Amino acid sequence: MAGIADLFRHLSGLANLVRAGEIDRVMGEGADAVVHNAQNRLGVSQEGWPSLADATVLERDRLGFPADEPLLRTGALRDSITATEERTADGVTYDIGVPADSPAGAYARPQELGTEGISAHPIPPRPFIVPAIEEEQAGVLRRVGAVVRSALD
Repeated sequence: MAGIADLFRHLSGLANLVRAGEIDRVMGEGADAVVHNAQNRLGVSQEGWPSLADATVLERDRLGFPADEPLLRTGALRDSITATEERTADGVTYDIGVPADSPAGAYARPQELGTEGISAHPIPPRPFIVPAIEEEQAGVLRRVGAVVRSALD
Protein backbone atom coordinates (compact mmCIF):
# COMPACT_ATOMS: atom_id res chain seq x y z
CA MET A 1 0.00 0.00 0.00
CA ALA A 2 2.91 2.37 0.61
CA GLY A 3 3.64 2.33 -3.15
CA ILE A 4 0.14 3.53 -4.00
CA ALA A 5 0.25 6.17 -1.28
CA ASP A 6 3.58 7.44 -2.63
CA LEU A 7 2.18 7.49 -6.15
CA PHE A 8 -0.84 9.56 -5.04
CA ARG A 9 1.45 11.93 -3.11
CA HIS A 10 3.62 12.46 -6.20
CA LEU A 11 0.64 12.93 -8.48
CA SER A 12 -0.83 15.41 -6.03
CA GLY A 13 2.47 17.30 -6.06
CA LEU A 14 2.41 17.45 -9.86
CA ALA A 15 -1.21 18.64 -9.85
CA ASN A 16 -0.31 21.39 -7.38
CA LEU A 17 2.62 22.39 -9.57
CA VAL A 18 0.40 22.67 -12.63
CA ARG A 19 -2.26 24.63 -10.70
CA ALA A 20 0.38 27.01 -9.37
CA GLY A 21 1.53 27.71 -12.94
CA GLU A 22 5.15 26.74 -12.25
CA ILE A 23 5.56 24.82 -15.49
CA ASP A 24 3.95 27.66 -17.46
CA ARG A 25 6.29 30.15 -15.74
CA VAL A 26 9.37 28.14 -16.65
CA MET A 27 8.15 27.69 -20.22
CA GLY A 28 7.60 31.45 -20.48
CA GLU A 29 11.13 32.09 -19.22
CA GLY A 30 12.40 29.65 -21.84
CA ALA A 31 10.48 31.42 -24.60
CA ASP A 32 11.96 34.74 -23.45
CA ALA A 33 15.45 33.20 -23.56
CA VAL A 34 14.89 32.11 -27.18
CA VAL A 35 13.68 35.61 -28.13
CA HIS A 36 16.74 37.25 -26.56
CA ASN A 37 19.07 34.71 -28.17
CA ALA A 38 17.57 35.38 -31.62
CA GLN A 39 17.71 39.15 -31.10
CA ASN A 40 21.37 38.96 -30.11
CA ARG A 41 22.26 37.12 -33.32
CA LEU A 42 21.32 40.12 -35.45
CA GLY A 43 24.16 42.49 -36.25
CA VAL A 44 26.79 39.79 -35.61
CA SER A 45 27.88 37.46 -38.41
CA GLN A 46 26.96 33.90 -37.41
CA GLU A 47 28.65 30.64 -38.28
CA GLY A 48 27.44 29.51 -41.68
CA TRP A 49 26.23 32.93 -42.79
CA PRO A 50 27.74 34.11 -46.08
CA SER A 51 29.37 37.51 -46.25
CA LEU A 52 27.16 40.37 -47.30
CA ALA A 53 27.10 41.04 -51.04
CA ASP A 54 29.28 43.93 -52.20
CA ALA A 55 26.15 45.81 -53.32
CA THR A 56 24.64 45.40 -49.84
CA VAL A 57 27.81 46.67 -48.17
CA LEU A 58 27.85 49.71 -50.48
CA GLU A 59 24.18 50.42 -49.81
CA ARG A 60 24.68 50.11 -46.05
CA ASP A 61 27.56 52.59 -46.27
CA ARG A 62 25.54 54.99 -48.43
CA LEU A 63 22.71 54.90 -45.87
CA GLY A 64 25.07 55.40 -42.93
CA PHE A 65 24.89 51.88 -41.47
CA PRO A 66 27.97 49.91 -40.42
CA ALA A 67 29.05 47.45 -43.09
CA ASP A 68 29.66 44.61 -40.64
CA GLU A 69 26.28 44.31 -38.90
CA PRO A 70 24.27 41.81 -40.98
CA LEU A 71 20.47 41.91 -40.54
CA LEU A 72 20.69 45.00 -38.38
CA ARG A 73 19.92 48.51 -39.54
CA THR A 74 17.15 50.25 -37.64
CA GLY A 75 16.49 47.46 -35.14
CA ALA A 76 12.97 46.85 -36.49
CA LEU A 77 13.67 43.17 -37.20
CA ARG A 78 15.31 42.64 -33.80
CA ASP A 79 12.51 44.41 -31.97
CA SER A 80 9.83 42.45 -33.85
CA ILE A 81 11.00 39.03 -32.60
CA THR A 82 8.43 37.93 -30.03
CA ALA A 83 7.07 34.96 -28.15
CA THR A 84 3.30 34.78 -28.26
CA GLU A 85 1.65 32.63 -25.62
CA GLU A 86 -1.28 30.42 -26.56
CA ARG A 87 -3.28 28.56 -23.95
CA THR A 88 -5.24 25.49 -24.97
CA ALA A 89 -6.89 22.60 -23.16
CA ASP A 90 -3.57 20.76 -23.52
CA GLY A 91 -1.51 23.50 -21.87
CA VAL A 92 0.51 26.48 -22.93
CA THR A 93 2.59 26.85 -26.09
CA TYR A 94 4.68 29.69 -27.48
CA ASP A 95 4.91 30.85 -31.06
CA ILE A 96 8.36 32.42 -31.43
CA GLY A 97 9.17 34.53 -34.45
CA VAL A 98 8.33 37.75 -36.24
CA PRO A 99 4.59 38.38 -36.70
CA ALA A 100 3.68 38.78 -40.37
CA ASP A 101 1.88 42.05 -39.61
CA SER A 102 4.85 43.61 -37.79
CA PRO A 103 7.09 46.25 -39.42
CA ALA A 104 9.69 43.56 -40.18
CA GLY A 105 7.22 40.83 -41.09
CA ALA A 106 7.74 41.19 -44.83
CA TYR A 107 11.48 40.52 -44.72
CA ALA A 108 12.05 38.29 -41.67
CA ARG A 109 11.13 35.05 -43.43
CA PRO A 110 13.28 35.68 -46.54
CA GLN A 111 16.24 36.50 -44.27
CA GLU A 112 15.73 33.38 -42.13
CA LEU A 113 15.15 30.95 -45.02
CA GLY A 114 16.71 32.73 -48.00
CA THR A 115 15.17 33.26 -51.41
CA GLU A 116 17.57 31.29 -53.58
CA GLY A 117 15.73 29.72 -56.48
CA ILE A 118 12.62 31.87 -56.03
CA SER A 119 13.92 35.39 -56.60
CA ALA A 120 15.71 37.27 -59.36
CA HIS A 121 17.95 38.75 -56.64
CA PRO A 122 18.39 35.83 -54.26
CA ILE A 123 19.11 36.35 -50.58
CA PRO A 124 21.10 33.56 -48.96
CA PRO A 125 19.63 32.16 -45.75
CA ARG A 126 20.82 33.78 -42.54
CA PRO A 127 18.84 31.89 -39.91
CA PHE A 128 18.46 33.50 -36.51
CA ILE A 129 15.22 32.04 -35.07
CA VAL A 130 15.84 28.32 -35.61
CA PRO A 131 19.41 28.39 -34.22
CA ALA A 132 18.18 30.30 -31.17
CA ILE A 133 15.52 27.64 -30.52
CA GLU A 134 18.05 24.85 -31.00
CA GLU A 135 20.55 26.51 -28.65
CA GLU A 136 18.03 27.19 -25.87
CA GLN A 137 16.00 23.96 -26.10
CA ALA A 138 18.14 21.80 -23.81
CA GLY A 139 18.20 24.47 -21.09
CA VAL A 140 14.43 24.89 -21.20
CA LEU A 141 13.90 21.14 -20.94
CA ARG A 142 16.36 20.98 -18.02
CA ARG A 143 14.50 23.75 -16.16
CA VAL A 144 11.10 22.12 -16.75
CA GLY A 145 12.54 18.78 -15.62
CA ALA A 146 13.90 20.36 -12.44
CA VAL A 147 10.49 21.84 -11.62
CA VAL A 148 8.79 18.49 -12.19
CA ARG A 149 11.41 16.63 -10.12
CA SER A 150 10.95 19.11 -7.26
CA ALA A 151 7.25 18.25 -7.19
CA LEU A 152 8.04 14.55 -7.04
CA ASP A 153 10.45 14.85 -4.11
